[in-house]
Amino acid sequence: GARLESLDAFRGLIMFSLLCGGIFHSLKGHPTWNWLFLQNEHVVWEGCVYWDLIQPSFMFMVGVAMPFAFARRVALGDSWGQRLRHAFIRAFNLTALGILLDHFGADRIQPGFIRVLQQIAIGYLLAFFVVGRSILVQGLTAGAILVGYQLLWMFNPWNGPGGPWAQGGPNIGTAFDFWMLGRNYSGNYVGLNAIPATATILFGVMALEGVILTTFIF
Repeated sequence: GARLESLDAFRGLIMFSLLCGGIFHSLKGHPTWNWLFLQNEHVVWEGCVYWDLIQPSFMFMVGVAMPFAFARRVALGDSWGQRLRHAFIRAFNLTALGILLDHFGADRIQPGFIRVLQQIAIGYLLAFFVVGRSILVQGLTAGAILVGYQLLWMFNPWNGPGGPWAQGGPNIGTAFDFWMLGRNYSGNYVGLNAIPATATILFGVMALEGVILTTFIF
């Protein structure tokens, strides 16, 4: 079938950005081009640069692609249960691949869920349950995820004296990771970030379905 060329172009831009990351890193300290280096390093805690948008872009792309993928399965006669099974298998495969990539050259396996593939897997599975629903339902779901996640971080018994946003915790994210894995990730990453990332996937779903609806009306 026909491809969505804008999505292909966006995907190409993000992949090109990843490939250029190493080049831009070599510009550190350059009197003219150091700003490119700064745009390709995560900010320490607050703020945003270009590199901080890479993972959300992957999430958004997944959301845009999901209605296409599941509409095709509906057209082929798949039941809701068969589509759910496909979502579980896709999520499992992405998680397994991500864990494999995490452990090249490692002495032991320590499963983790902060790589973009594992985050996509979790968000993909959660977003499945509202793909095909109305844009209103999808928007309310995305809003509930973001508001609920914010409140969860603000009001829970695991926050340390520095509050929920103290760099390095303790907080609900570090507490959950230690409960699930018996350890915390380096770099202050937390696996629970897959939950708000699900909202970004839903924004991608809504963007595509909004375009389709607008095209249909006008």
